[in-house]
Amino acid sequence: MYIAIDQGIFVKKSNEVFVSVRQAIQGIGLSQLRDAVKTEFLTLDDKQQEIRFAMDKLENSFLQRLTEFSTASK
Repeated sequence: MYIAIDQGIFVKKSNEVFVSVRQAIQGIGLSQLRDAVKTEFLTLDDKQQEIRFAMDKLENSFLQRLTEFSTASK
């Protein structure tokens, strides 16, 4: 069995191993795990891009309104 992690902390103390991760994927073989990682992380990247696009639109809208408010109050 293999496990892929997105990000996290790995601590080995004597014969014990401690792992703390945000996201992990388990696979029986490396090829299966590679496919699962590609699918999962590409989907995550798409979602992050959508969120960034939405945040950019909100920021631009806010700046436009602030500029209009600033200009109107003079």
